[in-house]
Amino acid sequence: MRERINRGMGVAEDAIWEAATECLFMENPQSNKKEYREEVEREVIGGIIGKFRNKYRAALRYGILDSAPDIDVLILAKELDAAVVASDYGIEKWAEQLGVRFVPANTFPMMIKEYLKHGPEGGKEQEKEDKKRKDYSEEADFF
Repeated sequence: MRERINRGMGVAEDAIWEAATECLFMENPQSNKKEYREEVEREVIGGIIGKFRNKYRAALRYGILDSAPDIDVLILAKELDAAVVASDYGIEKWAEQLGVRFVPANTFPMMIKEYLKHGPEGGKEQEKEDKKRKDYSEEADFF
């Protein structure tokens, strides 16, 4: 799938390069066409192509599974009755379709911290942290 997306993008990029350079030379006939073309491609058209690539990928990849690892993660989560942690909308959409629990990647660290704080060992860890802070502050007062 990704290969097809990239091939399509390459065809479109070539058309953009060709159209842009042809338009440019219709306006400014230059004697040293090759050097001028290289400079314009580097300075102007390259940036436009970069923006095009990002928009193209986002448009085509939004909501689809575009790699084997994405599919593998979902299948494994389904088999293990586990949740999937990701920031990929395609994985989120398909997790929902398959009935797999989904956790947004940006919320996962906070969830783990809360779990550790309230888990069976969480209270002990919190006490250790509090003791370290207290010991450190007492040392700071000493100096």
